[in-house]
Amino acid sequence: MTFKDIEEARKIVNFYALANRRGLQVVKTDSTRASYKCATGCPFRCYISQDDNSHSYQMKTWKYVHTCDPCLKDSKADQNTLSHLFKKKVQYNPQYSLKQMKDDLEPGFELNGLMSKLKRAKNLTLKKLEGSFVDDYKKLEAYGQELIQSNPDTDVVINIFKHALEEGKTKLLRMYIFFNALKMDKENAKTWGWLIEFLKLSLDLNDGHGRLLDTVRNVLLNVHHRFCARHIDANWRKKMEKLIDEETFMMEWLEHL
Repeated sequence: MTFKDIEEARKIVNFYALANRRGLQVVKTDSTRASYKCATGCPFRCYISQDDNSHSYQMKTWKYVHTCDPCLKDSKADQNTLSHLFKKKVQYNPQYSLKQMKDDLEPGFELNGLMSKLKRAKNLTLKKLEGSFVDDYKKLEAYGQELIQSNPDTDVVINIFKHALEEGKTKLLRMYIFFNALKMDKENAKTWGWLIEFLKLSLDLNDGHGRLLDTVRNVLLNVHHRFCARHIDANWRKKMEKLIDEETFMMEWLEHL
């Protein structure tokens, strides 16, 4: 078994101790090697060091012999190990509680100071995730440029919060991407209907979006607009306690033509 560095090797050994409930004692560890033995005196031995030829880190001794009972008190479960163990669950559910973390561990697991270690592990996970999210957002502009270069004539617009820029920070407001391959080759009722139907589905639009109508008027200035009699009737009926008669409705509607 090989590792990219000694830190990864220590992490794997800690996972082994946690998963198998074994108490391991560090014999020696530094920047190039790590040695472990069973904390209760079993024949178990593990030795990891750097390989001179490949410069990777290899497990050179692995004597898996345990005659002791499972260790429920002093497993090698530090906050870094627990943080990595629960990373995905905390990422998908930041409200993931310490009790849930404890319940999800192996039944009967009783690490000394478990709740305090879980608390530190969760805080560490949230801190790492926040840092990774910030780094990812910093890459958005480069991502947009890459989309344009790899997909010519693709439209990419990235808006940043103005107050964030004033503070020297980058905070995403909104992002618009329209691939060139999706652009309509012909503008007719069928293609426009296809596009609007998917926009309606994606944006959860309905007939009552008055702001949408106002925006269409402001953006498409030369397009002829007219009211739909059915929608006018529906909106008026919502606002009036009594239903208007058909004659009054037609007269009011004609005034808006």
